[in-house]
Amino acid sequence: MPFILRFSTITRGAITFTGNSLGISRASRFSPACTPGTADAIGSFIINNPTVMCGTVPSSPATGGGTTNMYMVNFSTNSLVLPPGSTVVYAELVWGGTYLINTPGGEDLSARLNDPVRFSTPTGMFNIQPETFFNYAVNIQGDLGYVRSANVTALVAGGGAGTYGAGKIVGTLVPDPNTTSFAGWSLGVVYVNPALPFRSMNLYVGNVPIQAISPPVNEMIGNFQTPSTGPITGRLLVSAQEGDAAITGDFVRFGPTLSSLTTIPQPAGFTNNFFQSLIYDDNGNINSTATFGDRNPIPGQPGSNIIEGNRQGWDISNVSISNSLVNGQTSAAIQFGTNGDGYTVNLLAIQIDNIPPTLLLEKTSFPDTVTVGEEIVYTIVVSNDGDSPLVNTVLTDPLPAGVTFQSVQTTQGSASFAAGTVTVDIGTIPVGQSVTVNITVLATAAGLISNTASAQANQTGIISSTAVNTVNPLPPPILEIEKLDFPPIVAVNSELVYIIFVSNIGGSTATNVVMNDPLPAGTTFVSAESDQGTISFDGTTITNDIGSLAPGETVVIFIVVIPTVTGTVLNTATTFSDETTPQSSTTETLVIEEPILELMISKFAGPDPATVGEELIYTIVVSNETTELLTGVEVVDVLPPSLVFVSAETTQGTVTEVAGTVTALIGDLDPGQSEIITITVIPTAPGIVTNTATATSNQTAPVSSTIDTTVNALPPAFLTIEKLAEPNLVTLGNEVIFQVTVCNMGETAATNVVAVDTLPAGVEVTGIQVSEGTFTQVGQTITASFGVIAPGTCAMITIEAITAVTGTLTNTAVVTADNVEDSETATASITVLQPLAISKQASSNPVLVGSLLQYTISVANLGELPLTNVIVRDVIPPTVEFVSVQSEGDTCSVSGQTVTCLLGTLEGQQEQTIIITVIPLLEGVVTNTATAQADNTPPVTATITTLVVRPLECISVSKLFDWVVTRSDFIVEESIPENCRAFVEQAIAGGRQVLVSCNAVPATGECSITVVKRLPLPIIGSQAAIVLTTCSAEVTITLTDSGTGETCTFTLLVKNNEKVSLCLPLPLDESNITSQIFDIHCAARITESLTIELQLDWCLELIVKFTIPMMVEATFCQPRALIPIPEACSISVPMQCPTLFPFV
Repeated sequence: MPFILRFSTITRGAITFTGNSLGISRASRFSPACTPGTADAIGSFIINNPTVMCGTVPSSPATGGGTTNMYMVNFSTNSLVLPPGSTVVYAELVWGGTYLINTPGGEDLSARLNDPVRFSTPTGMFNIQPETFFNYAVNIQGDLGYVRSANVTALVAGGGAGTYGAGKIVGTLVPDPNTTSFAGWSLGVVYVNPALPFRSMNLYVGNVPIQAISPPVNEMIGNFQTPSTGPITGRLLVSAQEGDAAITGDFVRFGPTLSSLTTIPQPAGFTNNFFQSLIYDDNGNINSTATFGDRNPIPGQPGSNIIEGNRQGWDISNVSISNSLVNGQTSAAIQFGTNGDGYTVNLLAIQIDNIPPTLLLEKTSFPDTVTVGEEIVYTIVVSNDGDSPLVNTVLTDPLPAGVTFQSVQTTQGSASFAAGTVTVDIGTIPVGQSVTVNITVLATAAGLISNTASAQANQTGIISSTAVNTVNPLPPPILEIEKLDFPPIVAVNSELVYIIFVSNIGGSTATNVVMNDPLPAGTTFVSAESDQGTISFDGTTITNDIGSLAPGETVVIFIVVIPTVTGTVLNTATTFSDETTPQSSTTETLVIEEPILELMISKFAGPDPATVGEELIYTIVVSNETTELLTGVEVVDVLPPSLVFVSAETTQGTVTEVAGTVTALIGDLDPGQSEIITITVIPTAPGIVTNTATATSNQTAPVSSTIDTTVNALPPAFLTIEKLAEPNLVTLGNEVIFQVTVCNMGETAATNVVAVDTLPAGVEVTGIQVSEGTFTQVGQTITASFGVIAPGTCAMITIEAITAVTGTLTNTAVVTADNVEDSETATASITVLQPLAISKQASSNPVLVGSLLQYTISVANLGELPLTNVIVRDVIPPTVEFVSVQSEGDTCSVSGQTVTCLLGTLEGQQEQTIIITVIPLLEGVVTNTATAQADNTPPVTATITTLVVRPLECISVSKLFDWVVTRSDFIVEESIPENCRAFVEQAIAGGRQVLVSCNAVPATGECSITVVKRLPLPIIGSQAAIVLTTCSAEVTITLTDSGTGETCTFTLLVKNNEKVSLCLPLPLDESNITSQIFDIHCAARITESLTIELQLDWCLELIVKFTIPMMVEATFCQPRALIPIPEACSISVPMQCPTLFPFV
């Protein structure tokens, strides 16, 4: 059977597969069950309980896995991983295994193939009934396997990410020469997520056997579109059964067409052994956290199984097909084949990144599976996901064969139906808006119905979305007839009553239903009645024309006759309809001369088998099978000791129970009359229960009826406990909530369930709530008595508390029950933070000797309540010199090397900052610790370590070097003297320019130098200094009238007091330094104030008279060394000194 498309969409999201094997590899093909080894067949089933072991198969405590030899209890789990913000839109559960081993001593489980399987989600355990897709066998070298599938979208959408599991899945373990035994399950999930790319996503189920004796299986995949240009990203997800690590030859190929296929490597890179009994995650890693995830085959080409047994017979892979796709592709071919290892593909998905569309279309249907004659509702959502309105949007939906149109509704625009097509003129869809269309149809034919809707706007091409539904055929009508005679023994010439029941037990209406009853010879017709149709007697035959009989309906016919001769009277009634063949029922009545007296009793039990602790109902029927009245009828039932009496009822008379004996006083029974006694009991022990009821009357001897009932042991309850603490990070004095949840994951109610939670010292309980039952508190111990917890339900206790101590507090809760052997525990921890916090930072690290270093201390109250008497102390190390301290409110003082700040009260969430300034005196490591304390709070500390360094020595010279400091931003403003003012004013009034020229002789400049030491400046060197230079120079200025050529000349004395930072190694001082005027630049700016700006450049010559290391302050200085003097005070670092200026 080809692959069946189960879901298709183009939206933002992805597809993921999870699942697991249900079997562990056996020792050899002929070894008995429960012997582990390297054979390519399973010899034991996986169970989710590491304490259960099958033979010598090791369990897997790390993954919670044990083993068993019974498929009815097999179970394995794996994780479903979804990114945050994901919503599940479709989920398919697929399972399979071997069910018939066609060898002597083989196994045949064909009767169990359609039994429901167990499926667990994060919200509970469920029974899943398979859908009818693959009701045929897969022949594996003479043995038979199977695949079953079911839509579990609602359960997975409700469960979200978490642990999922499946079990009670049919498989075989008997020795098998073909090594084909396997069992497992896969879960395919399609989810949407707004953070993911637009993708075309198709999910298929299949039952596609691939064998070496058969050609490869090809499948064409459509309903996607790759980008027209640019890179293409696509992934192929495959689930398969019966793949073997040690057998090669199995391959998967993919391409645009069957003639352009590319072999796809499996996640480990092998192309000729794709299926190796390995479960891979979406990142290409072998899963290790699922049940028995720590026991896997060793991948290879060929691979190998491990001696202690590994997960066997089930594969899940997610591989890239990007290199096999081309731009603009809308369909593809996939090929599964082998020349060695056989396998069966059961689940397939294609995920291809698409160009983000503007027009989005999503189509869903409800319900997924219907029966002929039932309605299907298609819901189509047309959305604008672009950045501009969609204009003239039109939706069309040609309805497929097999459905009849009923109605259409739209939230925008107009809708119509003509010639089998629904058309909706939507019009304009604004940005970010959607339109919903609902189409209702009636299913008229069985099979798979695929319905595709398409939409288009002026700015877009046509996009489509498909919904697939399964329509089951309407079951045919089935007529059933039953005929009774009362009494079965009758005296001649007495009335005999025939009661005939005609029922339709099929799935559809039977039409023109007729019942015929030819009366036998020796009987005289008296009367006939029917509760439907017309009834007549033509002298020999009674005919009831019933008409139509709907499914589940029954017609009752009463016929009264008088037998006129003795002997056996046979009477047969027959029914038929237009759709059915005749069905008959015959009675055999004994007609006697004299009446006989006979009291009859019969007994029934249900359910059978019964279960310990659950109700068992005995139904006793006592009847008068004679033609005479029976009086004083009494029924006595002595209950066995293993049954506990609950109640008893009778349709006539009274019934009592004393010390386990039930007595029903029926009284009189007319001929043919029957009465029913119902006794309800509860079995208390497993085994065979024998129970006898005895009936007596005044006219007859006692008669008895005995029934044996099998009582099964009570399935154990299975309790789980979970404990949460919220928040798990809390500040002292704040509230924390502990929540304990107890769930019954078993199949039987847990009785007398008690949860005990002993809270750790340091938390004070403020409130307790339980979802059911009662609770008590003694000290720190809270006991919740939940009583009975039904299967699949949970009970909860919520404890509110206030934290009273700091640190990590661990809390453990324990749950017990009368019918659960072991207790279960759960633990949660909280960390209680100190509300007083302190942190410390340094302004620079490393820091230079002699420079300023600032410590910034932050003290905060992280809690909600005030902290009083907050004090901060900082003992300054002796290798640094204290300069200053700053705080809010001047609360700090200094005593020796200790800084103390009295901060007083810190309100909740308040923070204060303290800044301490120091000067490091010696190179090395300086460690400084600040301590904060407050009332009722332990002290907290903050420590910082700072590296104090000296600079690297860069240049060492033994001859003279010139070091130049260049400043060109010095400006002197002087007014024009009075003797030249008239000259300038006349020139300006005449619209002429005044030209300025300057003259200064550097040699005439005079400077005096003073060195001021130990300044708090960032430096490099051993001695910080400021050089204060006072210079003066005579400048001659000439003003020239450009119109007349006249001049005016005057002389100014310019003086300058200038400071510059230098690093002067000892023994340099002012006697080692000379300075002079270097140049003067004049620029005329003739304004109304008649001022002239003079720019004075000067240079400082440092003359080194003996060999010493020479450093300069990089912020202002640079070596001259043939570098031109800059025009302004910019920095140009010489290439020969990179270590001198690390910060430039």
